[in-house]
Amino acid sequence: MTAYYLISGFGVSAERAFIMMAIMLVAVLFDRPSLSLRNVALSAIVILILSPSQVLGPSFQMSYAATLALVSGYTLWKRRPHRENMLSRFRFLGPLLFVARFFGGILSTSFIGGASTAIFSIEHFHRLATYGLPANLAAMPIVSFIVMPFGMAAMLMMPFGLDGPFWKVTGRDWSSSFWSPRRSPAGAAILRLDVSRRG
Repeated sequence: MTAYYLISGFGVSAERAFIMMAIMLVAVLFDRPSLSLRNVALSAIVILILSPSQVLGPSFQMSYAATLALVSGYTLWKRRPHRENMLSRFRFLGPLLFVARFFGGILSTSFIGGASTAIFSIEHFHRLATYGLPANLAAMPIVSFIVMPFGMAAMLMMPFGLDGPFWKVTGRDWSSSFWSPRRSPAGAAILRLDVSRRG
């Protein structure tokens, strides 16, 4: 996490993730809940102390809006009444249930994150992504199983000068595998909104 923060350009979202990860590790050491709204609030306080002007920027607003929504959704999901899944009794359905949970998690987190940041995207950029859910469903398996593992391997191989092949895999234009501007539906990329203030 520290290596990623150092090479990421010190953006607000990276700073928030780094501080939250540090707070989570400290919480685990003291046997406290690691993922909670208190930790999100603490990271926001640290950022505001270091650079108060960030509160007016879209990066801070969108990053914390998405994080608050996701942590709140996760808290509600943990507190739900547990019910036994009848399908889990059949062992041959295990891989199908794993795939269903994986894509269900992507779908729910994409919806929560997109809905929580949409108002800020409209305000700051006058744009709204209309195909965010299917784009995440297509991209996250590639990011989870190809890009991130090869990126981690590249970081580990960097001191030995063997990181080149791994960076080629992570740096490939994977979007061309499932997306082409020539065959994209109308309005798939961005919906532009005219919300200019008058008067």
